[in-house]
Amino acid sequence: AGCCGWVTIYPFDVLRSRVISTAHIEGGLSPLAAARACYCEHGLGGFYRGLRMTLLRAAPVASVVLPVYDLCVGAMTSGAL
Repeated sequence: AGCCGWVTIYPFDVLRSRVISTAHIEGGLSPLAAARACYCEHGLGGFYRGLRMTLLRAAPVASVVLPVYDLCVGAMTSGAL
């Protein structure tokens, strides 16, 4: 489920990063201008650059986050925290 979420949202994350990285320039890039620039520079694949590494880290992150969450919820409901 996490991987499907990343595949869906990743192009928007790329655009967010491009907009933020140009914010220091006079006026910066709008999201639409960032999308045009990304497509002109890299084609459709530009919206998914770096996705492979994000998907590779998704499983280890989930394998740590979910048990820690369960541990914290258990501790809070038992009154240990």
